[in-house]
Order: sequence, then C-alpha cells, then structure tokens
Amino acid sequence: MDRAWEEHVTELRRRKAEAQGQGGPEALARLHGRGKLSARERLALLLDRESFHELGLLVEGLVETPGRGRQTVRSDGVVSGWGEIGGRRVFVTADDGSLMGGAAGLANIEKRFRIRRMAIEQGQPFIGLYEGSAIRFQDSMDAGIMARVPAFKEVVDSAGAVPQVAAMLGPCFGRPPIDALFSELVLMVRGTGFIGWSGPSLVKGGMGETVELEDLGGAEMHARVTGLADHVAETEKDCLDAIKTFLTFMPSSCWELPPRAATTDDPSRLCPELLDIVPSNLRKPYDMCRMITALVDNGNYFAYKPEFGKGLITCLARMGGRPVGVVASQPSHEGGVIDWDAAYKARRFIAVCDAFHVPLIFLQDQPGFLVGKTAEAHRMVFWGGSLLATVQRSTVPKLTVILRKAHGAAMWAVGGRSGDSPDLLLAWPLALMTGTGPASAVYTIHDKEIKTAQDPREVRRSLEASYSEKGSVYRAAAAFGVDDIIEPPETRRALIAGLEMACGKQARQLGRKIPLFP
Repeated sequence: MDRAWEEHVTELRRRKAEAQGQGGPEALARLHGRGKLSARERLALLLDRESFHELGLLVEGLVETPGRGRQTVRSDGVVSGWGEIGGRRVFVTADDGSLMGGAAGLANIEKRFRIRRMAIEQGQPFIGLYEGSAIRFQDSMDAGIMARVPAFKEVVDSAGAVPQVAAMLGPCFGRPPIDALFSELVLMVRGTGFIGWSGPSLVKGGMGETVELEDLGGAEMHARVTGLADHVAETEKDCLDAIKTFLTFMPSSCWELPPRAATTDDPSRLCPELLDIVPSNLRKPYDMCRMITALVDNGNYFAYKPEFGKGLITCLARMGGRPVGVVASQPSHEGGVIDWDAAYKARRFIAVCDAFHVPLIFLQDQPGFLVGKTAEAHRMVFWGGSLLATVQRSTVPKLTVILRKAHGAAMWAVGGRSGDSPDLLLAWPLALMTGTGPASAVYTIHDKEIKTAQDPREVRRSLEASYSEKGSVYRAAAAFGVDDIIEPPETRRALIAGLEMACGKQARQLGRKIPLFP
C-alpha cells in the first residue's frame, strides 16, 4: 500500500474507533452499574450478527458545559443506520446514554430524522431505542438553534406507513414521548425506562413540585394509568426480544401483506376444553386468556397493553399460520364491561392492525359500556363512539364470535353486525343479543310492577326469562342476523375457515389507510 494511503486509512480507523468508544470506559461502566446496556450493545442484541450499517458515525456535536468548557460529543449522542432482524431489513436509531445522558443536539436530531425518512422511502420498519431528552438545555436556550430544529413532520408522516417501534430504555423526556405516541409498539423496561414531558428537575424548577422519577413517568404509571406503554419488560434483553416477536406479525410496510408462517397446529383441531373454560351460567366469570390460548396456534400470543383497560384483551397471535389481532371481552374483570380505558386501548390496537392489514377476530362476552357519573366524567361517550368509528372504518377482514352476551352499543363496538361487517358473524347456542341485559331491562321497565307484586322475586324471574328468550341468538339466526350458530369446540376450526375465505380481499387493500393517531 502507498505510504500516504496507509496514513489516511490509519487515521480513519483511529477516528472511527474513538467514535465507537462512545462516552468512554467510565461512562459505560456507570451504565452497566445501573443494569443498563450501551447503545451499541443493544443493537448487537437486536440485529442479526454483522448486519448493521452505520450512518453518521463521525458526526461531532459541540456543547458548552459549565466548568468544562466546550466539549465534543461523539456521533452527537446517537447511533443510527440499518441492519436486519431475522433476515429482514430495519432502520434503527439508538440513543447513547453514555454521552450527555442521551440528550440530543441538532446533528443528533437530523441523523434520526434522516433514518426515519429512509425507512419510509424504502418501506422498512423503524425502531427507536430511546434514552434521552429533547434538544440539550445548552442548545435549547439559543433561538438560532431552536429555529433550525426539525419538528415532527417525519414522525407524523411515518404513522401507518411502516411499523414503528419505540423502546424506552432510560429517562425519556420531551421528544421521545412524541415518537412513542405515533409508534405502533411502545415498550418500557421496568425500573430504568421513564416517559414524560419533563424530568423531576425541570418540574421542580418550573412548577415547584417535588416528584420521584418513578412516580412521574415509570413503567407502572404508563402500563396501568396512562396506557402509553404497550409492553413492559423486566430486562433490556427481554425488551429487545419482544421487539423481534412483534415484528414477526407485521409486514415491512403498509404496501405488503403480513407474513404467514408454517404451523404444526392442526387448523381443523377441535377445542372441547372450551366447554370447561366458559361457564354456561351467563353471570359466572372466567378468564378469557384461557380461551385465547386454546384457540390460537400452539397457544402463543403477544399481549398488547395487558395491564390497561382490562375489560378487553388485545393481542397478536396466529391462526392457521396467519397473523391475527384478537379483541376479546374479559369477563373476569368486572364482568367484561367496557370502560373508557378499554375503549381507547381497543381503538388504538384496531388502528394498528388495520394499517398493516392484520385480520381482526372479536370474541364477545360483554354486558355493554360502563355507565354512571364516573363514566360520563371520563368521556365514555367519546371513547365508546371513537371505538365504534374505528371498527366501522377498518377494512381488514373481521370475524366475530358471540360467546354468551352481546349488549347495547358495545355490541357493534367489538365486531357486531353493521352492514356487511363483520365478514363472518358466528355465535354460540346460549348467546344473548339485546339492547341491555335482561335484569337491567326488567328494573327499568317493570320497577313499579315488581314492587306491587305479591311475589316480587317470582315476577322478576319470570320477566327476566321472557327477555332472555327474546334475546336468544336463535331469533337472530332466524332473521339472518348471524351467519351461523356453532358448537363451542368448533370455534377454532370455524374461524380459520372464515379467515381463509375473508382474507381474499387483503391484496386489494394494500397501501395507506386512516393514520394512527394517539
């Protein structure tokens, strides 16, 4: 090699090795001491071996720090590029928590937006591994810099175009939460992942409020209270593995169909255990998770917001090897009543499935939307109506099974008959379909009659029996309001056959649909 070339190559290698050192050994040791991985360690676990192609490695950020003067920030605190997961290309950015706590500079933001644009243009998933904030305080106080900061156009434009994943692996304030709002999957690591507009220091300075980081935006808050977190992992490796699992259900973009996989689970398999799982007594609760496990391929499913809005279960699974989104009542949680959180959760999940052409299966056993003063104060009408609209506008194949109860407007909000939707509506033989539960109807209409009766209990029982008979699914079948009444053990087989029929329209519906909004 020419000596001059040797010098140039040596200098290039030196610069790259220095940049790949991130914040240096001491900073990396501090991350590890908190049970965290570095940006590059995370990418090594997430991506296929030797598949990563980095962009912007030699970018240098500059920041003025009190007591330290002007500092250079390697790669401006973010690792970005593309690689493969299971042989499929993905675009990734990973915040570098060993440098300035992952806080962003102008070049940092430009790097991540360029990668996101590339993901949209190439039609491949985008994954953000977040640990940081919006633009660094030192830069944010300079109007000249703030005027040049890219806003959120790429974030909004990505919604519904390519699958987006946001993994919150450290304190994430300012910009990362917006990225999360428009992502199809949001993950947090318990104890180390946090989300909020501002951290405790800024809250203290701006509001005079003292609050602990965990209480402000920890995993429990966002998994159970706000519903922002779709999946909570115990370790970073578990989080990265969950990303891989989620993507197996998704196409690379909205211009492709979701990938079908080979299965060893017989599509014609009967499920006699359903007769033991689901009580014939309509008032008796049971765990719908057991039924889903019995129905789907090999009993495996990926739960979506499992700790939030527990009146409905939302999950991804496969039936006959085909990815499906399941929306199911949960009778073990307050009888399966649908409250505002459950409606919001289902609305968002259905929008994700519709955007990426994942068929929907609804398993109904619900007493209706939650009513009362508290429900109205939480905008139950708004969230119930929003769910109704999302279901009606979704164009993916939809199949519904009414197991025991389907009452009120909630009937249509979770896959009931409306025009030509769903593509297949099945019911079990003991199912009731009414505007409200028989007991509620009797109380509302016959209250005076019962109070003046010689035997109020007998009158109430007789009236409830009468309304139950009127609400029988056999009446619905006679009016062609359901497509078929099936024996419970036939449910898996009937659904897979229905999917084979209904999915014929998928290929004619490729492309962008109604975008996912928070």
